[in-house]
Amino acid sequence: MMHGTQRVTTPVTDYVPDPSAEAMVGDVVLSLVQSCGIFGQDAYAIRTEFAELYKRASSTQERIAVLLSVVDRCGDARHPFAYLSVPLTTGRAYIELRARRAKTGTNNADEFQAERRRTVEHNRRRAHEAAKFLRTNVRGMVIDPSRLVDVPGWEQRDYHMFWTTVIDRFAEEVFFLDGWQYSVGCTIEFSTAVKLGLPTLTIEFITLNPATGQQLVHDAVQEYAQIGLDPKPLCDALSIDKLGTTQPHPTSDAD
Repeated sequence: MMHGTQRVTTPVTDYVPDPSAEAMVGDVVLSLVQSCGIFGQDAYAIRTEFAELYKRASSTQERIAVLLSVVDRCGDARHPFAYLSVPLTTGRAYIELRARRAKTGTNNADEFQAERRRTVEHNRRRAHEAAKFLRTNVRGMVIDPSRLVDVPGWEQRDYHMFWTTVIDRFAEEVFFLDGWQYSVGCTIEFSTAVKLGLPTLTIEFITLNPATGQQLVHDAVQEYAQIGLDPKPLCDALSIDKLGTTQPHPTSDAD
């Protein structure tokens, strides 16, 4: 497992992004540093160290390599890494939103997008609170992926590739925020953690074994179908690594 040689910490203060175009590259790096729980001047120092490398990267693979070095730099070889898997664009709040719209027949696109943004902000606040709780109760670094800003040029699969690689290289345990089973990304992260044999837990420190996690996703698949959402991406995410020796649930082929 790769670890950095120095852990830096300062009191938590949220950054205000520089509005210049040049700063946008640095903000990707800075937001990742903050995902690792480092804020203030120490975060800006690491941003300065890696922003130019990230700017020079010419492909997604090269950018991912630089960002993985950032995570490594933020760590401390003496302590473990914990990863917090959080639903951001979906989760329970999104399912409830879609269920309300299906029940009322509301079809206003602008209204939906406004509600969707509120859902994302709700999920982000929950993630930040969970990360703060874990950082006071576990040793080492807790990675909160919800702090990473939108990366220019990245598609959803690029985020999945990056975060599952972070789990593979750095995580020693993975925590799952309530509602994770409605998220394709979280389900991929669960499958990845199980395949790697990592401890999987709720933020209440309750073990989330493969069978329990699998059942939660199957139940979410049923809810997806009931409100007219395509459950196939969620099914594919669950079976992506076959969860070790387990087999996909019969309903995982539902459209």
